[in-house]
Amino acid sequence: MKNEPVRLGFVGAGNYTKIRLLPNFKEIPEIELVAIANSTEESSQRVANEFGFAEVISDWETLVKIPSIDAIVIGTQAPLHSEITLAALASGKHVFMMNAISATLDEARLMTQKAQENPDLVTMIFPSGRYMREDALMQKLLEDGYVGEIVQVMVHWQTPFFGLGGMYEIARRWVGEHTRIIALRSSLEKKIENPSGQLIQPTTNTVLGQLSNGASIIYVHTPTSHSYNRTRIEIHGTEGTLICYSPDEYQEGIYGAKTGEGEVQLIPVPAEMRSEWENPIGVPVEADFIATIREEKTPSPVIPTFEDGMRVMELGEAWGISARNSAWVNLPLSS
Repeated sequence: MKNEPVRLGFVGAGNYTKIRLLPNFKEIPEIELVAIANSTEESSQRVANEFGFAEVISDWETLVKIPSIDAIVIGTQAPLHSEITLAALASGKHVFMMNAISATLDEARLMTQKAQENPDLVTMIFPSGRYMREDALMQKLLEDGYVGEIVQVMVHWQTPFFGLGGMYEIARRWVGEHTRIIALRSSLEKKIENPSGQLIQPTTNTVLGQLSNGASIIYVHTPTSHSYNRTRIEIHGTEGTLICYSPDEYQEGIYGAKTGEGEVQLIPVPAEMRSEWENPIGVPVEADFIATIREEKTPSPVIPTFEDGMRVMELGEAWGISARNSAWVNLPLSS
């Protein structure tokens, strides 16, 4: 599709789609918003009027079969993702969706299979959002052997919700496949006030895992937040340490130290990577999707494939099995 307009159909257009996806897609040259099918015809018409869709469609089943549409953007909740995606692929459409990939692991496996059977169609999932701008520098440091052989990884984050999948998506990209995990979930009886002033019953989640090289990885989630307890990923190896902080009011960026150097120091961003750091999200995901359809580039590694999304669902399934049985669970899970 080089040098041709890309014609989009949207299924679902909630707040995030209207705030983020649609404005960003509209900024891309030679994009046509062909049709929208939202939860109701009234809401579809409002979105069409605001963003300039040519047509309002009453149901997604009709929309995905419109011959003039090249790609389907799915902004619905996960339970509808599988059915819409399979119909879109069967109609020869590229697919871009919000995460998670699906509601169940079986659905994710089937979606991945169908995507692999249609290699000429671009299939992407919107990434978790964290560490997108930091990704290229971290990947380069690891590929250049900054830490040597990885020995231990620690992933720590604070959110009111668990959100293991998003952190695993990043860790798997940086340090590789996990071969087994064991999960611990515990709740305190006493309620506390969170930063928003709400009374919550703190539930902590800890996941211990093993990587394919034998190294250990630990995920630590807490719903409480303190200045000394910031979201970060630490990678410790035989020759050094890297710590990537999630941007906040205290510090941000990637810090590192080689063996014997003492305290970690902020690692400068190379000139060729500064454009990503100047972009608050790092990678313009929507533009990447369109450029891949046009065969102008290969997708950014921060954007999950369907297989990546399936692996996230698989980890969630393994976590549930482990938490219920207090036992190690091997990965990948058997089909």
